[in-house]
Amino acid sequence: MLEFLEVAFDYVGLNWSDHVVIDMRFFRPAEVDNLKRDSSKARKVLRWKSKVVFKELAYRSGYLKRDSSKARKVLRWKPKVEFKELVKMMVDEDVELEKRAKVLVDAGYMDAQQQP
Repeated sequence: MLEFLEVAFDYVGLNWSDHVVIDMRFFRPAEVDNLKRDSSKARKVLRWKSKVVFKELAYRSGYLKRDSSKARKVLRWKPKVEFKELVKMMVDEDVELEKRAKVLVDAGYMDAQQQP
């Protein structure tokens, strides 16, 4: 999320932290900064063995940036739009929507409070 904010606000020349308020009430308890787990008891008592190594789990869960090099190499896949370009497209679309809404407000067709 922070990467998205940085790219989007940088694109319009603003610092995201000057405009975004983070309300901790909306964080889920599962969203913690530091998770520590020890699976030794499960391995010993249950004879359990993980199917996924931690690094892969981190990539799957999104904690680490995804590396698309394998998909590029094996599948010859190439993203149609890189992340920064995608964010710029989203920001441009939002700006256009706000411009249209402003025209409707200025013309009296919509109350300023009705804007999404």
